[in-house]
Amino acid sequence: MLECFKTYRAFGAAVIGATQDLNDFFALENGKFGRAILNNSHIKVVLPLEEEEAVRVKEVMGLSNEEMMQVIRSKRGEGLLCAGHNRISVVFQSTQLEYDWITTSRADLEAQMLAWQQENN
Repeated sequence: MLECFKTYRAFGAAVIGATQDLNDFFALENGKFGRAILNNSHIKVVLPLEEEEAVRVKEVMGLSNEEMMQVIRSKRGEGLLCAGHNRISVVFQSTQLEYDWITTSRADLEAQMLAWQQENN
């Protein structure tokens, strides 16, 4: 993965790395690969994290205590956008159509299926 990130970046390509568990990035060789991937990523979006993960991100990305606490306290859809040394708080809001396309809510998916069945009968 590290070689992919470095090679793609050298050619000006965009690479997206995402995980729900940052330990995936830091599991091998005392975090060497996770640090390298983050260091080779110009733009990073840090969504809500548990305290242990936030401390690791703080150390690797050089976040302030305030920025780390913001990441810990963020709600779903909120986060920290980091581009170089610039960091801003962001809130991601989907349109209803976007929500309908990406939701994993069982109740919403069942309602969508029912609506679709009613339209097609």
